[in-house]
Amino acid sequence: MAAAPLDSAPAEQGYFIRFPFNSNALTPEYEAHLARLAAVLSSAQLQNSCVKLVGHTDSIGSDQFNMRLSKTRAQRVAAYLALEGGVAMERIQTAALGEKHLIKGLPGPHPLNRRVEILARHNTGKGCK
Repeated sequence: MAAAPLDSAPAEQGYFIRFPFNSNALTPEYEAHLARLAAVLSSAQLQNSCVKLVGHTDSIGSDQFNMRLSKTRAQRVAAYLALEGGVAMERIQTAALGEKHLIKGLPGPHPLNRRVEILARHNTGKGCK
């Protein structure tokens, strides 16, 4: 089964970090995105905010494999933000959804489904988790 080209996707909502097939490796392009995000999260206006990272996969592979891969993708982004960007791990929450939430309007194997979604969260005063 051939992958669809990236420009075949409808408009997206939210912000995503993309991944190569069957991988949790960050590309230099997305490392640069995460470095900028870490700088923004370190700003005075957002230093008390939280971020939720939700890992996803395409539909190729078993449910169990995809759940593990989506988890390692979210953890990889969290580790980058913490180790390279200086964002405290207490401000980062991760979740894994495997192939359960594909992007609406895209076929399951589409490469845009291989992502970590970044969601802003307010710190409730009881922490970010």
